[in-house]
This record gives sequence, C-alpha cells and structure tokens, in this order.
Amino acid sequence: GRLRSVTGADEEKVAVADPQVMAWMANPEILSSQSNERRRKGFDPYDLFPLLHHFGVLKREGGELEEEVRDLDCISRMRLGLCLSVKLLHALQADLGWVSPQAFDREMWTAWLLAKMHHTGICFDTAYLEKDAAKVKERLEYLQQEARRAAGEDFDILSHPQTSAVLYDKLGYEPPYRHGKAKTDHRRVDEDALLTLEKENPRKSPLPQIILEFRKLSQVLSKWVNAPWVTEAVRDRGTKELRIHPTWHQLATATGRVSCSSPNLQAVTKYQVDAHGMES
Repeated sequence: GRLRSVTGADEEKVAVADPQVMAWMANPEILSSQSNERRRKGFDPYDLFPLLHHFGVLKREGGELEEEVRDLDCISRMRLGLCLSVKLLHALQADLGWVSPQAFDREMWTAWLLAKMHHTGICFDTAYLEKDAAKVKERLEYLQQEARRAAGEDFDILSHPQTSAVLYDKLGYEPPYRHGKAKTDHRRVDEDALLTLEKENPRKSPLPQIILEFRKLSQVLSKWVNAPWVTEAVRDRGTKELRIHPTWHQLATATGRVSCSSPNLQAVTKYQVDAHGMES
C-alpha cells in the first residue's frame, strides 16, 4: 500500500510490506504458543527463519539454514534474506485475504513509524539528572540516619531479612495479612505491608514511612540516574546531542500492544518523588 509519512507532507510517501508484520497479522498467537524455555533462550518466533519454516516456505529446519548463512559474506546474507522475505511475503498473501486494505496499511505504517522513532531517538538532559541525583543521595543519607535512630541500631534498610527483624522482633509490630487470606507466620516487608503497619500503628514508629521513602528514592537512582542505558548514552554521545534509542516492539503480544525496551520507557516509576527541592 501507499502510506502517508509521519511528517505529514503529502509528497512524501512510503511503501511498506514487512513479511514479519504480515506473519503476525496472519497468526498473532505464534509467540504465545512457544514454550517458556524457548523464550528464555532468546528464541523469537517472528524472526525470518522460524517464520519460513512455520509457514512452509522452507522444508528444512530454520536452524540448519541459519548455520550455512553465517558462513556467507555480508552482501550475500543480505541478498538471501531479501529473496527469502519476498518468498515469505507471497506465501502470506493468501492467508491475509480477510484483512482489509486499511488495516494492512495501518500496521505497515506503524512498523515504519516505530523504526523511525528508534532511529531518531529521544533527547534527555543529563545535567538535570546529575543535579537531582545529588539531592536524592543527600536525602538518602538523611533517611538512613533516621532509620538507625528509629530502630535503635544499625541495619541495612534495603535488606528484607534485617528490616523484618527490626520491625517484628525489636519494635514488636504484628505481621499484617492480606484481606481474604489466612494469617501466616510470613513477616512481609513489601510496600502494602509497610503501608498497613503505618496505618494501623500511626504513633508507634516512623520507621515504615522512612523505609518506603528510602526505597522510592533508591529506585530513582537505579532506574533513571545510574541506569546502564544512561551510562551508555553518555559514553557514546561524543559531541552530539544526547539521545537514547529505545527498541519498540510491534509483535510482542497477540493483542497488538506496543512495548519498549533498552530502556523500557513504559516502566516509569508510579511514585511522585520529592527529595526536598528535587522536581518529580
């Protein structure tokens, strides 16, 4: 199909017919039908060679052909990949007769758009991160001191066993239990448990609230300040504008929900962070 460019310019058109997207449209359940073990090994059923085997384009196992392809030079691999993609495309056309041209064009346009988003990248300000990182670290040091004062001893505030011992053994809290479930001896220190302890014992100790805030701010450092993708972007920037280039996944779910990785921008913390002067 003829697809309009994301730029909105009428004269700029792009024609896309991605056989991998077509395979997903023909059978979006291929991914969910794969075993968890194959997923853990990084197997992608929407890669070219598994698709060629799945739709009967190749009679040989895709893995055998891949071994031979690795011995080819770059140009030969590219030529073979294009030829096999065309064969797959022709094989899929019969399976997509029920798909409307509008739906087909929309999915193909999405594939092109996501590729352009990955190539363009997203700007972010490391100076802003570094400024807030200093405030977060200062607040974490203060909270660590307050936790020691509330507990009456030194302990690792991020250690669940040590936190559990301080709350339930030393301070005498009663372990909360989830609504609708039987009471157990399991001494939880997850977020729901700490919120329950704080709500049911508002005057007992400030420690549950201190631990909750400490965890939130620690996540800010690990996920958004000291994260590997931030370090990598800074290292590779050179003199250019600092950008990250997330990978957008169009075929990751049977429902068509787009996901993101490296980094996962959809996993932005749900917490509103306030580190005494830090913008959240």
